[in-house]
Amino acid sequence: MDKITQAAVGKRLREFREASGLSGNEVATKLGKSGNSYISRIESGETSINIDNLKQICDLYNVTLGEVFSVFNPSTKSKGFLDRVMFRSDTEASAEIKNQIENFLPQLRKLGDLLGKMGRKPLFVKDIDPGFSENIYKDVSIASKYAASFALKLRDHLGIGKNALVDIQDICWKLLNIPTCGVEMGNDIWGIYSRDREETPLIIYTLNPKNKQRNIFTIAHELGHHFFFKDGLSIDYTDLSDKTNVYEKVANKFAQELLVPSDFLRLRFDEMGLSLVNEIKPKHVAELCNFFKVSYAMMIYCLLSCSKIDENQYKSLKEYGEEKLDKESKEIGYSPETYFSIGSSLSEKLEEVTLAAYRLKKITRFDAVDILDITSAELLKRA
Repeated sequence: MDKITQAAVGKRLREFREASGLSGNEVATKLGKSGNSYISRIESGETSINIDNLKQICDLYNVTLGEVFSVFNPSTKSKGFLDRVMFRSDTEASAEIKNQIENFLPQLRKLGDLLGKMGRKPLFVKDIDPGFSENIYKDVSIASKYAASFALKLRDHLGIGKNALVDIQDICWKLLNIPTCGVEMGNDIWGIYSRDREETPLIIYTLNPKNKQRNIFTIAHELGHHFFFKDGLSIDYTDLSDKTNVYEKVANKFAQELLVPSDFLRLRFDEMGLSLVNEIKPKHVAELCNFFKVSYAMMIYCLLSCSKIDENQYKSLKEYGEEKLDKESKEIGYSPETYFSIGSSLSEKLEEVTLAAYRLKKITRFDAVDILDITSAELLKRA
């Protein structure tokens, strides 16, 4: 355990500054100080730092006060997956669901280690936008707008652009190096996002057929939680009484713009001649759903958000969805069952990555045999 001294805190802050890619001058400027000397004196331990400036610096480095001081507390351990899990649900997960997750966490740890050895580390928000600041969370409107703009930045970063359809499974697994997997979670839980003690992320979606059509949005929403992950931060939520409200609105807006960018929706709407239609009907919504591969509920919300329908039309279409959509889906051409295909299980992904790492000589034959719990002969057959 390190002793808490000005010099020790300063050293810790220097490590975080260097990891953030900011220079001393840049930090000083953001704090309203002139020159680099103020930051240099703090980092060398010559000058103490007040709590307000420390909080500002933590915001700049995208770290918490807890992370700054954790090195001085030997009892502080990284939280595990289920200790800090975020659910897209109105209910808590049952013991049965938690047991399912516990059973495949060893696979997740192995998978994270293998991806690291192959140089396939998960992307985080600052990999896409180095200028990101935690200050966005102080206002839910600003946070939501940023989440939408970040979704477009992510599309550009991945070479997708804003006028192309996305495969959310491919984006997570192949482009962002974030595993996804399905779990039987009943009717009430749609998705789960968290990270294990080694910071390996995982998105879990439901295998329940009833909720299958919303899995695409659920995965995108949980991906929003990945990028805007909060883990014990103390944040000013202004007048909001429910902190989850901030998380959910940010994740929802990110998912909406990632899957159905507003400009792309307007373009497609006009190309289909729907701007000339006097009244947008469920069959028109179904056409858009089949194109973008998103649910009816999501599409009517997207249409409202980009001003292609008004509040009254939205209410009417929503009521139709609640009352008649399931019975009349074939009649209006709505086919959500075709939108989402179940991806590989975590064990299948672990095998895929293990074999790839073995072929690339990132791990030895003995490592591969141990990870997959197979014989050398079986390894040779699969490799």
